[in-house]
Amino acid sequence: MGDEFPWCKTPGKDVVVDRKSIARDVGFFLMFFAVATGVGIVELPPIARIGLAALLFAAYAYYVRRTLHSGGALEEVPERLTLWRFRSPAPTWAVVAQALLALALIVVGAEVFVEAVGHTAGTIGLPAGLVALVLAPLATELPEKINSVLWVREGKDTLALGNITGAMVFQSTVPVSFGVLLTPWELGPLNLFSAALALLSGGYVYLMLRRDAALHSWHLMVGGVFYLAFLVAAVIAVV
Repeated sequence: MGDEFPWCKTPGKDVVVDRKSIARDVGFFLMFFAVATGVGIVELPPIARIGLAALLFAAYAYYVRRTLHSGGALEEVPERLTLWRFRSPAPTWAVVAQALLALALIVVGAEVFVEAVGHTAGTIGLPAGLVALVLAPLATELPEKINSVLWVREGKDTLALGNITGAMVFQSTVPVSFGVLLTPWELGPLNLFSAALALLSGGYVYLMLRRDAALHSWHLMVGGVFYLAFLVAAVIAVV
């Protein structure tokens, strides 16, 4: 695989990824998230909200199309991604059933999480908003990042980082579309501050990807500084 995929990670080396693919993801995120943040500052009429939501959906569809067309240049993925454990290829109904099962578990898990946040906040005597701001990102993102950890162990840095950047593009388009359509989408000071941190962090990673020098692990760990700044701001704003 090392000759066929030159960006595949070698143990002990720096983070080696297909920079073109990852930079494309981060670039899409920066563009879409900047639009979502700007919409939270100005008040749009209903027809403009509908148009923006449609535009974001179309933008994500375009991103998926671009990603699928470039997929042949990426690292090999695990052969078995379904629960189908027979020797024959997984039939369509098995794939659909697994996707629906995963979706149902996500919905149930979200309901349990919301109730747990309220109970935990009451038990430790902290505002529920603060507990949600701190725990929600960890509870929703850390389980997903296990995939990245496993792929890093296998030396597939592009898949590991793409698992994160692809989610960033999705979160800056599809959920934002529903938010623009179904909520007032008025961003307060803490929301704007966190959005600015996300854009700064993403911009930093984008610059690291676009330069010619090697990409080190500490370049990515700088994002932790931005997250700590968010935690401090959340505590100050809520408490």
